[in-house]
Amino acid sequence: MKKIAFITGASSGIGRDTALLLAGHGYHVFVAARHVEKIPDFPGITPLFIDLTDDRTIVRAVESVLSKHDSIDVLVNDAGYGFYGTLEDV
Repeated sequence: MKKIAFITGASSGIGRDTALLLAGHGYHVFVAARHVEKIPDFPGITPLFIDLTDDRTIVRAVESVLSKHDSIDVLVNDAGYGFYGTLEDV
């Protein structure tokens, strides 16, 4: 039985590379990002939309995985959220 991985922030950088690595090692990888069109089309990778500013999208993504599989074996939270401004304003 394949191990299940769930990776956030997988449309680029470390999240994307981790998804490709795990899929290459036989994991079924669910990758979540706002820009799902940037998620690589690779065997073993299933893209999911999430937006960190909307909790409902996160819950839906996790429920989608758990509706098909009993558990998530590997979780990589790599999604980032930026809040920019001068120190006095933030």
